Amino acid sequence: ANGKYKYALLALEAAAELSKLRLGGLEPHALHRRLAVVCHDNGDHERALRYFTLVLDKARAKGHVDEYMFVSERVADMLLEDKGDFAQAEQVLSSASSLLESTLPRGATLGTNKPPSPSGSMRAGRGKEVEEDGRLDSRYVRLQIKLAKLRLEGYEPGRGVQLLRALAARSLPQARRTQVQALLAA
Repeated sequence: ANGKYKYALLALEAAAELSKLRLGGLEPHALHRRLAVVCHDNGDHERALRYFTLVLDKARAKGHVDEYMFVSERVADMLLEDKGDFAQAEQVLSSASSLLESTLPRGATLGTNKPPSPSGSMRAGRGKEVEEDGRLDSRYVRLQIKLAKLRLEGYEPGRGVQLLRALAARSLPQARRTQVQALLAA
């Protein structure tokens, strides 16, 4: 804001390099997060994407699912807004969805995190089971709505509608149900 972005960037990058040396080659995760935000806030989207990618890699390696999902959504937004890259944005969101699915205990569902009952489950999304009478994980719903919107706006509107219909058939909080219905009506 005060025209000193390049100096702040140099200082933060130098601090990150020194921290990496001090930590014996380990990446300074907190500084990378800060660098990504500073770069993004100053319109340096290429550099922001580079740092966000480092943050995503570290979050995945450490099993920080919520951080991975949050940053994935920001990266997908950047890819869409700055580059119009629907395919890459979809890949980022699909990766976040897959990571969320992979963290569930064996036999658990995205519905209630309990094992599915033989008669009370349905197939949805990318072939994962979700409990028919359970509520979907709110993070999963948010990602699926964002993915559906991306597909509707991009090159796969049919798949977007299909995903929204699958969500509409589920037990959703009223606000999410209204959002899904509005997207289907558009």
